[in-house]
Amino acid sequence: MKSIIFLSITLFFSSFGYAQKSTDLNTDTGFSRKAHSIGLNAGGTSGLLFSYRYMPKKLGIQFAVLPTGNKQDFFGDLGITLLYKFHTSANNKVSFFNYIGNSFFYKYEELPGYKYEHLSWNIGLGYGIDIRAHERISFGFTVGWAGYDVRDDYAFYPDGSTYLFYRF
Repeated sequence: MKSIIFLSITLFFSSFGYAQKSTDLNTDTGFSRKAHSIGLNAGGTSGLLFSYRYMPKKLGIQFAVLPTGNKQDFFGDLGITLLYKFHTSANNKVSFFNYIGNSFFYKYEELPGYKYEHLSWNIGLGYGIDIRAHERISFGFTVGWAGYDVRDDYAFYPDGSTYLFYRF
């Protein structure tokens, strides 16, 4: 298990060396210059449901939020993900990136004689691929490793997410 963790971390950080072929963070690496995106996201460390992404050049940030509940119960999720684009294909249709994701889940439930409240923090890192299906539509996937519920019952598992964005 330790060798898998070491290999994952080594591969993650080695991608930064590969990306040094074009180190200027102020140059666009593809897709047209549509820096803003809104859409849907589902991931253990990147958050759930409604998402906003801002990625003007190589560095970007993504937010995801899911609020749901009523008087007796509430479930909320807030995801914050940092992105680093390190390669774009020659035809500008496919882009590869690293991510570091944080997700905060909050669960509250109250019934007669019963009250439950829990805050969970998940953090992960890995790789992602962004595929441009149309001028303004992109979708993608991420894979990596994550620590789930790092505040209480720490667990280390593979991580992944998928998303669909409208770029503007």
